[in-house]
Amino acid sequence: MRFEGKVALVTGAASGIGAATAALLAQEGATVVGLDVQDAEGVRRCDVANRDQVRDAVAAVVAEHGGIDVLANVAGLVRFGRFEDLTQADWQLQLDVNLTGPFNTIQEAMPSLVERRGCIVNVGSIAGLKGQAY
Repeated sequence: MRFEGKVALVTGAASGIGAATAALLAQEGATVVGLDVQDAEGVRRCDVANRDQVRDAVAAVVAEHGGIDVLANVAGLVRFGRFEDLTQADWQLQLDVNLTGPFNTIQEAMPSLVERRGCIVNVGSIAGLKGQAY
């Protein structure tokens, strides 16, 4: 098992790609801690856009497991619809989760990742390369 003895922190772990990432890491032997704003079994509630929540979550993982070896930033969202119907709040939410979220988790987990020679995986979309109709 490639991740035996490793601790992985996965954001967006309640569903979709985040849940699949968490499951695969666990299958490969990692101790997985999932974070999400959605409730799900085995997933800690944390809004990655909220720096205080991220700080507390990372500190808890380090205290409970001794550190973090893998940080997988998978949390993300998109608001579909016509551009002219997009509200400022919709826009800000996307920026907060998709950009500020990884910034927060990386900065908070960095000391442990450096100490343990860990790695970071940031998951995004191809939307910046190829547009799509709403």
